[in-house]
Amino acid sequence: MPPQTQRPLLLLPLFLTTLLYCQPISTVASQDPTFSPSNGTDYIRSGCGATLYPEICYASLSRYASAVQNSPRRLARVAIGVSLSRARRMANYLSNLSRQSDFGADNRAASALHDCFSNLGDAVDEIHGSLKQMRQVGAAGPSTESFLFQMSNVQTWMSAALTDEETCTDGFEDVADGAVKTGVCDRAADVKKLTSNALALVLVFLNAYFLFYSLASVHGGTAISCDQTPFPEACNYFIDTNISKIPPLFALRDQSLLITMNKAIEAHQLVSSMDLSSFNHRAKLAWDDCLKLYEDAVDHVNRSMSSCQSNGGRRRLLVDHGFPSWVPDSDRKLLQSNGRAAPKADIVVAQDGSGDYKTISEAVAASVQLRKGTERFVIYVKKGLYKENVEIKKSMKNLMFVGDGIDATVITSSKNIQDGTTTFSSATLGASGKGFIAKDMTFENTAGPQKHQAVALRSGSDFSVFYRCSFKGYQDTLYVHSQRQFYRDCDIYGTVDFIFGDAAAVLQNCNIFVRRPMSKQKNTVTAQGRTDPNENTGIVIHNSRVMAASDLRPVQGSFKSYLGRPWKKYSRTVFLKTNLDGLIDPAGWLPWKGDFALSTLYYGEYMSTGTGASTKGRVKWPGYHTITSPKEAGKFTVENFLAGNSWISAAGVPFDSVQDISRHPSCFQAPRQQGNTSMAASFRITREDLAAYFERQNFAFCEAETDRPVNSCIFERPRATATCKEAHKNQQR
Repeated sequence: MPPQTQRPLLLLPLFLTTLLYCQPISTVASQDPTFSPSNGTDYIRSGCGATLYPEICYASLSRYASAVQNSPRRLARVAIGVSLSRARRMANYLSNLSRQSDFGADNRAASALHDCFSNLGDAVDEIHGSLKQMRQVGAAGPSTESFLFQMSNVQTWMSAALTDEETCTDGFEDVADGAVKTGVCDRAADVKKLTSNALALVLVFLNAYFLFYSLASVHGGTAISCDQTPFPEACNYFIDTNISKIPPLFALRDQSLLITMNKAIEAHQLVSSMDLSSFNHRAKLAWDDCLKLYEDAVDHVNRSMSSCQSNGGRRRLLVDHGFPSWVPDSDRKLLQSNGRAAPKADIVVAQDGSGDYKTISEAVAASVQLRKGTERFVIYVKKGLYKENVEIKKSMKNLMFVGDGIDATVITSSKNIQDGTTTFSSATLGASGKGFIAKDMTFENTAGPQKHQAVALRSGSDFSVFYRCSFKGYQDTLYVHSQRQFYRDCDIYGTVDFIFGDAAAVLQNCNIFVRRPMSKQKNTVTAQGRTDPNENTGIVIHNSRVMAASDLRPVQGSFKSYLGRPWKKYSRTVFLKTNLDGLIDPAGWLPWKGDFALSTLYYGEYMSTGTGASTKGRVKWPGYHTITSPKEAGKFTVENFLAGNSWISAAGVPFDSVQDISRHPSCFQAPRQQGNTSMAASFRITREDLAAYFERQNFAFCEAETDRPVNSCIFERPRATATCKEAHKNQQR
């Protein structure tokens, strides 16, 4: 996750974040026979400190202390279960409401309720899937990739559930106030808070898991079970004794190194930018000492990563032919076929009657009966203008549309918010079924700028791919609603917020055309909708081009155009190595309203080119970042943001790397020894350091008493501990 300006940035959050939320390990163990409900409720209250809504968290979970047994894994599972129960109750409420309510001519209210019911149904599915996945964590045996994949699923699906719940209330924004609107929005707000809390507790468990790989690496890099770690009781306490084998160390060790490096750089940058003018001389020296320690830490972690990289590990993060690792070989062949011959298809759609069906909607409906299981099902749509709204339902998994090319195969409609529908329902094509793929076609909404929100494509399809496609509209053209999405070699046209939503979406090698808006309007390319800091979502535009469309080019001096504005509180958008034309205003980014989200958003630019790429005149918001470090930029490449780190452990996309040490192989071999120097020594942390750390009762003093990122210095032996303690004390004076 990018840094949150209101929270401390930690060098080793895998240790500190976990321990802050727990009782000292020596006093409690997983399934400890001395466990008491009072200790359990104290643990839950402490754990709930990691959430955005700690009081609601404690009130909803404290009754389950006996089931939680002071385990972060069980606490996360119980929290997901509570969220699921409340979401189901909300879905039942909406079902009853839709049968009882008579909206008459109020199409917008009826449409909003329909969308809310649909989205809550999806949220229930996603939370239920997360709960099932959490129950399976570790069940596959010693497999790092299976663990990472399982946890990336949980984080993605819980994030998507939050987005679905938010979409429910979004639909009622333009509905007149009344009992129905109030009842729906109040209940949805309650469900969102419980879902947010559950997501936060999932990350507490994930941090606890990484903690013990760090412990194991200090012990020599050979541990494969809790019994082989320096602190088996602590390992069992966090991971649960029913996981007898934890996955091989080194892949997760690499992930820990990468996370550590990113946080070290972030912490160094934040401390280096501190205004120390009001501090006394002693405090300035203390903070300067901490800054040097950060520099040392970056250097040592860098050497550890380099050691791993030089150890003969193969480039496991890349595969040939370039699509994300979750695209199977069979799908890659379909995507990469460039011959003139018609693709091998299960159904052919042709307006002239030469196919199986004349409309795409008929073909989609027929696919349900014709297919077996959920194997890839290909629908070839011949050249033509198809005037229809197409819906790929959640149950329709692994559908693929193949057209005859951009502007040859065109799906078009004109639904829009001005005529009474919601933004969500205005989409020419809406895809919810997992694994949807589209290739060589155009999705268009012809409502025009005067109709405001009018979506050409909406995707909530997990693992969806759009290759050589075009998306044409004005306001809200491309709705990257939720889940994991990848766009390659695509064209996107629009005016206001025309790439928006809360998916984890990467657009690579795409052409982004800014059209002429209505009089007095401003163009904004993106409007990302992240509502929670624990969501793994955002919009990344990489190696692409942002330019004026033909209708704007002659008059582009009359309209201001920006890279984006923050739709939601934790909006996250990054432009990497993208060519920005001169139409982009020097400020780069536009506020939504007043100072909303300016300190909580994350907007970043890295190595972009073109006449609009200069960052000298960019906004000075706390959340805006001119990225200068390849390591920081590396977090947002396909390798890491979409298919690596907390997502999936491999990627296969042809892109120009913006990483150096962040892009390292996963070494399964033990780190090469240099004399008596081990990886632990390169960290400057010994087993004795860790033992002392666990024994220290005030291990979280920096975290508890200051919002500055001095916590990490605690690992640099007693001198650093004293230094940071002195620094934060002087800060309080």
